[in-house]
Amino acid sequence: MGYAEASQKTAGIHMRLFARAFAFRDAEGRSAAFVNVDAGMISPMMKLKAQLYTEANVLLSATHTHSGPGGYHGYTLYAISTLGYFADTFNTLANGIARSIELAHASLRPTKTAIQLRTAGQFWPSSLRAHNTDRDMTVVKLVDANSGKPFGMLNWFAVHPTSMNNTNLLISGDNKGWAAQAFERFMDYQAGTNTLPGGQRFVASFANANEGDSQHRRPRCMDTGEPCDIATSTCGGKAKHCVASGPGKDMLDSTRIIGLKQFGRAMYVDMSNQQLTVNGRRVRTCPPAMVFAAGTPTVRAVFDFTQGDTSGNPFWNLVRGILSKPNQEQINCHSPKPILLNTGYALADNGMTGAKVVLSGVSNLYSSYVTTFEEYQVSGDKVDVNN
Repeated sequence: MGYAEASQKTAGIHMRLFARAFAFRDAEGRSAAFVNVDAGMISPMMKLKAQLYTEANVLLSATHTHSGPGGYHGYTLYAISTLGYFADTFNTLANGIARSIELAHASLRPTKTAIQLRTAGQFWPSSLRAHNTDRDMTVVKLVDANSGKPFGMLNWFAVHPTSMNNTNLLISGDNKGWAAQAFERFMDYQAGTNTLPGGQRFVASFANANEGDSQHRRPRCMDTGEPCDIATSTCGGKAKHCVASGPGKDMLDSTRIIGLKQFGRAMYVDMSNQQLTVNGRRVRTCPPAMVFAAGTPTVRAVFDFTQGDTSGNPFWNLVRGILSKPNQEQINCHSPKPILLNTGYALADNGMTGAKVVLSGVSNLYSSYVTTFEEYQVSGDKVDVNN
Protein backbone atom coordinates (compact mmCIF):
# COMPACT_ATOMS: atom_id res chain seq x y z
CA MET A 1 0.00 0.00 0.00
CA GLY A 2 1.39 3.38 -0.98
CA TYR A 3 2.81 2.99 -4.45
CA ALA A 4 -0.38 1.60 -6.05
CA GLU A 5 1.84 -0.99 -7.70
CA ALA A 6 -0.16 -4.15 -8.42
CA SER A 7 2.98 -6.28 -8.77
CA GLN A 8 4.11 -5.36 -5.25
CA LYS A 9 2.93 -8.47 -3.40
CA THR A 10 4.16 -9.47 0.04
CA ALA A 11 6.97 -12.03 0.10
CA GLY A 12 8.22 -11.66 3.68
CA ILE A 13 8.84 -9.31 6.60
CA HIS A 14 11.56 -6.70 6.90
CA MET A 15 10.24 -5.47 10.25
CA ARG A 16 6.99 -5.98 12.14
CA LEU A 17 4.37 -3.24 12.20
CA PHE A 18 2.97 -1.78 15.41
CA ALA A 19 0.28 0.55 16.71
CA ARG A 20 1.78 2.74 19.45
CA ALA A 21 -0.88 4.31 21.66
CA PHE A 22 -0.68 7.04 24.30
CA ALA A 23 -3.63 7.65 26.62
CA PHE A 24 -4.13 10.92 28.49
CA ARG A 25 -6.46 12.05 31.26
CA ASP A 26 -6.47 15.55 32.71
CA ALA A 27 -7.27 16.73 36.22
CA GLU A 28 -10.95 17.03 35.33
CA GLY A 29 -11.14 13.40 34.20
CA ARG A 30 -11.32 14.07 30.46
CA SER A 31 -9.66 11.36 28.38
CA ALA A 32 -7.95 11.37 24.99
CA ALA A 33 -5.69 9.04 23.05
CA PHE A 34 -3.13 9.37 20.28
CA VAL A 35 -2.23 6.28 18.23
CA ASN A 36 0.64 6.22 15.75
CA VAL A 37 0.20 3.29 13.37
CA ASP A 38 2.78 1.70 11.08
CA ALA A 39 0.47 1.92 8.08
CA GLY A 40 0.09 3.81 4.85
CA MET A 41 -3.12 5.52 5.93
CA ILE A 42 -6.08 5.24 8.28
CA SER A 43 -9.38 3.83 7.07
CA PRO A 44 -12.47 6.02 7.56
CA MET A 45 -14.30 2.84 8.61
CA MET A 46 -12.31 2.69 11.84
CA LYS A 47 -14.76 4.34 14.20
CA LEU A 48 -14.11 3.80 17.87
CA LYS A 49 -17.25 3.51 19.98
CA ALA A 50 -15.97 2.65 23.43
CA GLN A 51 -17.16 4.17 26.67
CA LEU A 52 -14.13 6.44 27.12
CA TYR A 53 -12.55 6.59 23.68
CA THR A 54 -14.47 7.56 20.56
CA GLU A 55 -13.68 9.36 17.33
CA ALA A 56 -14.26 12.59 19.27
CA ASN A 57 -11.21 12.14 21.52
CA VAL A 58 -8.94 9.73 19.62
CA LEU A 59 -6.46 10.70 16.93
CA LEU A 60 -5.36 7.82 14.70
CA SER A 61 -2.24 8.78 12.77
CA ALA A 62 -0.43 6.70 10.15
CA THR A 63 3.32 6.89 9.66
CA HIS A 64 2.55 6.64 5.92
CA THR A 65 4.91 3.75 5.28
CA HIS A 66 4.56 2.63 1.67
CA SER A 67 5.46 -0.97 2.50
CA GLY A 68 2.50 -2.03 4.62
CA PRO A 69 -0.50 -4.17 3.68
CA GLY A 70 -3.34 -2.76 1.58
CA GLY A 71 -6.95 -3.59 0.91
CA TYR A 72 -8.38 -2.20 4.15
CA HIS A 73 -9.20 1.43 3.39
CA GLY A 74 -12.75 1.24 2.07
CA TYR A 75 -12.47 3.73 -0.78
CA THR A 76 -12.55 2.14 -4.24
CA LEU A 77 -9.59 4.16 -5.49
CA TYR A 78 -7.27 2.58 -2.92
CA ALA A 79 -8.57 -0.93 -3.56
CA ILE A 80 -7.76 -1.01 -7.27
CA SER A 81 -4.09 -1.98 -6.95
CA THR A 82 -4.91 -4.57 -4.25
CA LEU A 83 -7.77 -6.01 -6.32
CA GLY A 84 -10.34 -5.42 -3.64
CA TYR A 85 -11.04 -5.17 0.07
CA PHE A 86 -9.66 -7.73 2.54
CA ALA A 87 -11.54 -8.09 5.82
CA ASP A 88 -8.67 -9.97 7.48
CA THR A 89 -6.32 -7.05 6.90
CA PHE A 90 -8.85 -4.53 8.17
CA ASN A 91 -9.70 -6.57 11.28
CA THR A 92 -6.04 -7.17 12.14
CA LEU A 93 -5.30 -3.46 11.88
CA ALA A 94 -8.41 -2.38 13.78
CA ASN A 95 -7.93 -4.95 16.55
CA GLY A 96 -4.28 -3.98 16.96
CA ILE A 97 -5.19 -0.30 17.30
CA ALA A 98 -7.94 -1.06 19.82
CA ARG A 99 -5.64 -3.31 21.83
CA SER A 100 -2.92 -0.65 21.92
CA ILE A 101 -5.41 1.86 23.37
CA GLU A 102 -6.48 -0.66 25.99
CA LEU A 103 -2.87 -1.19 27.05
CA ALA A 104 -2.18 2.56 27.13
CA HIS A 105 -5.28 3.20 29.25
CA ALA A 106 -4.27 0.45 31.67
CA SER A 107 -0.89 2.17 32.05
CA LEU A 108 -2.23 5.62 33.01
CA ARG A 109 -0.08 7.22 35.70
CA PRO A 110 0.85 10.68 37.02
CA THR A 111 3.17 12.05 34.35
CA LYS A 112 5.56 14.92 33.81
CA THR A 113 6.12 16.08 30.26
CA ALA A 114 8.88 17.99 28.51
CA ILE A 115 8.48 19.45 25.02
CA GLN A 116 11.35 20.44 22.74
CA LEU A 117 11.49 21.83 19.22
CA ARG A 118 14.59 20.67 17.36
CA THR A 119 15.79 21.65 13.92
CA ALA A 120 17.03 18.78 11.79
CA GLY A 121 18.85 21.03 9.33
CA GLN A 122 21.49 18.53 8.27
CA PHE A 123 18.84 15.86 7.71
CA TRP A 124 18.20 17.20 4.23
CA PRO A 125 20.76 17.32 1.40
CA SER A 126 22.21 20.79 0.81
CA SER A 127 20.43 20.92 -2.56
CA LEU A 128 17.07 20.81 -0.75
CA ARG A 129 17.80 22.88 2.36
CA ALA A 130 17.44 26.10 0.36
CA HIS A 131 13.84 25.24 -0.49
CA ASN A 132 10.81 25.86 1.70
CA THR A 133 11.07 22.58 3.62
CA ASP A 134 9.89 22.18 7.22
CA ARG A 135 12.95 21.03 9.17
CA ASP A 136 11.54 21.15 12.69
CA MET A 137 11.02 18.08 14.87
CA THR A 138 8.73 18.36 17.89
CA VAL A 139 9.68 15.96 20.70
CA VAL A 140 7.55 15.17 23.77
CA LYS A 141 9.14 13.26 26.63
CA LEU A 142 6.93 11.40 29.12
CA VAL A 143 8.27 10.70 32.62
CA ASP A 144 6.64 8.79 35.47
CA ALA A 145 6.02 11.46 38.12
CA ASN A 146 6.49 8.96 40.95
CA SER A 147 9.59 7.03 39.87
CA GLY A 148 11.18 9.74 37.72
CA LYS A 149 11.79 7.21 34.95
CA PRO A 150 10.93 7.97 31.31
CA PHE A 151 8.37 5.62 29.82
CA GLY A 152 7.48 7.18 26.49
CA MET A 153 8.41 9.61 23.74
CA LEU A 154 6.46 11.12 20.87
CA ASN A 155 7.88 13.14 18.03
CA TRP A 156 6.59 14.61 14.80
CA PHE A 157 8.83 15.14 11.78
CA ALA A 158 7.89 15.62 8.13
CA VAL A 159 9.44 13.06 5.79
CA HIS A 160 8.01 10.48 3.42
CA PRO A 161 8.67 6.87 4.53
CA THR A 162 9.66 5.77 1.03
CA SER A 163 13.19 4.53 1.68
CA MET A 164 11.83 1.12 0.67
CA ASN A 165 10.91 1.65 -2.98
CA ASN A 166 8.17 0.12 -5.12
CA THR A 167 10.26 -2.95 -5.96
CA ASN A 168 10.22 -3.97 -2.29
CA LEU A 169 8.21 -7.10 -1.44
CA LEU A 170 8.81 -7.09 2.34
CA ILE A 171 6.42 -5.74 4.97
CA SER A 172 8.23 -2.77 6.53
CA GLY A 173 7.69 0.24 8.74
CA ASP A 174 10.30 1.99 6.58
CA ASN A 175 12.46 4.73 8.13
CA LYS A 176 9.81 5.74 10.71
CA GLY A 177 9.42 2.17 11.91
CA TRP A 178 13.20 1.68 11.98
CA ALA A 179 13.67 4.79 14.12
CA ALA A 180 10.92 3.78 16.56
CA GLN A 181 12.26 0.27 17.08
CA ALA A 182 15.84 1.57 17.43
CA PHE A 183 14.74 4.05 20.10
CA GLU A 184 12.81 1.38 22.00
CA ARG A 185 15.77 -1.02 21.83
CA PHE A 186 18.07 1.71 23.13
CA MET A 187 15.81 2.49 26.09
CA ASP A 188 15.43 -1.24 26.73
CA TYR A 189 19.22 -1.55 26.85
CA GLN A 190 19.45 1.46 29.18
CA ALA A 191 17.04 -0.31 31.54
CA GLY A 192 19.23 -3.41 31.54
CA THR A 193 16.77 -5.60 29.65
CA ASN A 194 16.73 -7.22 26.23
CA THR A 195 13.16 -7.57 25.00
CA LEU A 196 11.90 -8.47 21.55
CA PRO A 197 10.30 -5.66 19.49
CA GLY A 198 6.81 -4.91 20.75
CA GLY A 199 7.52 -6.13 24.26
CA GLN A 200 9.47 -3.17 25.62
CA ARG A 201 7.98 -1.06 28.38
CA PHE A 202 9.21 2.15 26.77
CA VAL A 203 7.12 3.28 23.79
CA ALA A 204 8.65 5.54 21.11
CA SER A 205 6.41 7.10 18.50
CA PHE A 206 7.90 8.58 15.33
CA ALA A 207 4.84 10.21 13.83
CA ASN A 208 4.65 12.08 10.57
CA ALA A 209 3.87 15.76 10.29
CA ASN A 210 3.19 17.89 7.21
CA GLU A 211 5.20 15.54 5.02
CA GLY A 212 3.55 16.35 1.69
CA ASP A 213 6.09 15.10 -0.81
CA SER A 214 9.08 15.66 1.49
CA GLN A 215 11.70 13.21 0.27
CA HIS A 216 15.01 12.53 1.93
CA ARG A 217 16.96 12.58 -1.32
CA ARG A 218 16.68 14.69 -4.45
CA PRO A 219 15.35 12.42 -7.23
CA ARG A 220 17.60 11.40 -10.10
CA CYS A 221 17.07 9.96 -13.54
CA MET A 222 17.73 6.23 -13.42
CA ASP A 223 18.83 6.16 -17.06
CA THR A 224 21.34 9.04 -16.92
CA GLY A 225 22.13 9.61 -13.24
CA GLU A 226 21.33 13.31 -13.62
CA PRO A 227 18.91 15.15 -11.28
CA CYS A 228 15.28 15.08 -12.36
CA ASP A 229 13.61 18.26 -13.50
CA ILE A 230 12.56 19.65 -10.12
CA ALA A 231 9.43 21.38 -11.43
CA THR A 232 7.94 18.36 -13.22
CA SER A 233 9.75 15.35 -11.64
CA THR A 234 10.54 14.04 -15.10
CA CYS A 235 13.55 12.94 -17.11
CA GLY A 236 13.45 14.20 -20.67
CA GLY A 237 9.76 14.85 -20.25
CA LYS A 238 9.00 11.32 -18.99
CA ALA A 239 8.21 10.45 -15.37
CA LYS A 240 9.03 6.73 -15.29
CA HIS A 241 12.81 7.17 -14.89
CA CYS A 242 12.62 9.80 -12.11
CA VAL A 243 13.25 8.06 -8.76
CA ALA A 244 14.33 9.30 -5.32
CA SER A 245 16.59 6.40 -4.44
CA GLY A 246 17.83 7.39 -0.99
CA PRO A 247 21.34 7.88 0.41
CA GLY A 248 22.26 4.21 0.96
CA LYS A 249 23.71 1.53 -1.28
CA ASP A 250 20.26 -0.06 -1.45
CA MET A 251 16.79 0.54 -0.01
CA LEU A 252 17.51 -1.41 3.19
CA ASP A 253 20.58 0.72 3.82
CA SER A 254 18.64 3.90 3.03
CA THR A 255 15.95 2.88 5.51
CA ARG A 256 18.61 2.43 8.19
CA ILE A 257 20.34 5.75 7.42
CA ILE A 258 17.17 7.87 7.37
CA GLY A 259 15.80 6.04 10.40
CA LEU A 260 19.07 6.58 12.26
CA LYS A 261 19.01 10.31 11.50
CA GLN A 262 15.51 10.64 12.95
CA PHE A 263 16.52 8.51 15.93
CA GLY A 264 19.48 10.82 16.57
CA ARG A 265 17.40 13.98 16.45
CA ALA A 266 14.77 12.56 18.81
CA MET A 267 17.31 11.30 21.35
CA TYR A 268 17.35 13.28 24.57
CA VAL A 269 19.79 13.53 27.44
CA ASP A 270 18.28 13.95 30.89
CA MET A 271 20.54 16.67 32.28
CA SER A 272 18.77 16.47 35.64
CA ASN A 273 20.35 13.11 36.48
CA GLN A 274 23.66 12.49 34.72
CA GLN A 275 26.51 10.60 36.38
CA LEU A 276 30.01 11.96 35.70
CA THR A 277 33.49 12.21 37.19
CA VAL A 278 34.95 15.59 38.18
CA ASN A 279 38.50 15.80 39.56
CA GLY A 280 38.42 12.09 40.27
CA ARG A 281 35.18 12.34 42.24
CA ARG A 282 31.95 10.69 41.11
CA VAL A 283 29.13 13.26 41.04
CA ARG A 284 25.78 13.75 39.36
CA THR A 285 23.71 16.61 38.01
CA CYS A 286 20.51 17.84 39.68
CA PRO A 287 17.04 18.91 38.61
CA PRO A 288 17.25 22.67 37.94
CA ALA A 289 16.85 25.27 40.66
CA MET A 290 17.32 29.04 40.69
CA VAL A 291 20.23 30.15 42.89
CA PHE A 292 21.46 33.30 41.12
CA ALA A 293 20.52 35.70 43.94
CA ALA A 294 23.77 35.08 45.80
CA GLY A 295 25.88 36.77 43.10
CA THR A 296 27.41 40.24 43.06
CA PRO A 297 24.75 42.90 42.30
CA THR A 298 25.38 45.15 39.30
CA VAL A 299 22.55 47.48 40.32
CA ARG A 300 21.25 48.65 43.68
CA ALA A 301 20.68 45.53 45.80
CA VAL A 302 17.08 44.55 46.53
CA PHE A 303 15.44 41.91 48.74
CA ASP A 304 18.55 41.93 50.95
CA PHE A 305 20.44 39.30 48.92
CA THR A 306 24.01 38.83 50.11
CA GLN A 307 26.89 37.58 48.00
CA GLY A 308 28.24 34.23 49.18
CA ASP A 309 25.10 33.43 51.17
CA THR A 310 24.71 29.69 51.82
CA SER A 311 21.69 29.80 54.11
CA GLY A 312 19.09 31.49 51.94
CA ASN A 313 16.77 34.42 52.47
CA PRO A 314 13.81 34.13 54.91
CA PHE A 315 11.37 35.91 52.60
CA TRP A 316 12.32 33.91 49.52
CA ASN A 317 12.45 30.70 51.53
CA LEU A 318 8.78 31.37 52.33
CA VAL A 319 7.96 32.07 48.66
CA ARG A 320 9.86 28.96 47.61
CA GLY A 321 7.92 26.83 50.08
CA ILE A 322 4.60 28.08 48.72
CA LEU A 323 5.51 27.45 45.06
CA SER A 324 7.41 24.18 45.39
CA LYS A 325 9.36 23.10 48.43
CA PRO A 326 12.60 21.28 47.52
CA ASN A 327 13.13 17.88 49.10
CA GLN A 328 16.28 16.97 51.00
CA GLU A 329 17.80 15.17 48.02
CA GLN A 330 17.44 18.31 45.91
CA ILE A 331 18.94 20.46 48.70
CA ASN A 332 21.90 18.10 49.12
CA CYS A 333 22.53 17.94 45.40
CA HIS A 334 22.74 21.74 45.04
CA SER A 335 24.69 22.25 48.27
CA PRO A 336 26.41 24.51 49.22
CA LYS A 337 24.24 26.75 47.02
CA PRO A 338 20.89 27.61 48.65
CA ILE A 339 17.85 27.03 46.44
CA LEU A 340 16.09 30.32 45.82
CA LEU A 341 13.28 28.87 43.65
CA ASN A 342 12.78 25.19 42.94
CA THR A 343 12.20 25.80 39.24
CA GLY A 344 12.74 22.17 38.23
CA TYR A 345 9.51 21.20 39.98
CA ALA A 346 7.58 24.45 40.38
CA LEU A 347 5.87 24.35 36.97
CA ALA A 348 4.76 20.74 37.29
CA ASP A 349 3.68 21.11 40.93
CA ASN A 350 1.43 24.05 40.14
CA GLY A 351 -0.01 22.86 36.85
CA MET A 352 1.63 25.72 34.96
CA THR A 353 2.09 23.89 31.71
CA GLY A 354 2.30 25.54 28.31
CA ALA A 355 0.28 24.47 25.29
CA LYS A 356 1.81 23.61 21.93
CA VAL A 357 0.02 22.59 18.77
CA VAL A 358 1.62 20.09 16.40
CA LEU A 359 0.38 18.92 13.03
CA SER A 360 0.08 15.14 12.79
CA GLY A 361 -0.08 14.00 9.18
CA VAL A 362 -2.20 11.26 7.59
CA SER A 363 -4.65 11.14 10.50
CA ASN A 364 -8.15 9.66 10.88
CA LEU A 365 -9.03 9.91 7.19
CA TYR A 366 -6.96 9.78 4.01
CA SER A 367 -8.36 11.11 0.76
CA SER A 368 -5.20 11.85 -1.21
CA TYR A 369 -3.24 15.10 -1.33
CA VAL A 370 -4.28 18.71 -1.09
CA THR A 371 -2.18 21.06 -3.19
CA THR A 372 -1.09 24.51 -2.11
CA PHE A 373 -1.54 27.65 -4.15
CA GLU A 374 2.24 27.91 -4.64
CA GLU A 375 2.58 24.31 -5.84
CA TYR A 376 -0.25 24.74 -8.31
CA GLN A 377 1.43 27.75 -9.90
CA VAL A 378 4.39 25.63 -11.04
CA SER A 379 2.35 24.28 -13.93
CA GLY A 380 1.35 27.78 -14.98
CA ASP A 381 -2.33 27.16 -14.20
CA LYS A 382 -4.44 29.48 -12.11
CA VAL A 383 -6.51 28.48 -9.12
CA ASP A 384 -8.99 30.38 -6.98
CA VAL A 385 -7.72 29.84 -3.44
CA ASN A 386 -11.12 30.84 -2.05
CA ASN A 387 -12.83 27.79 -3.57
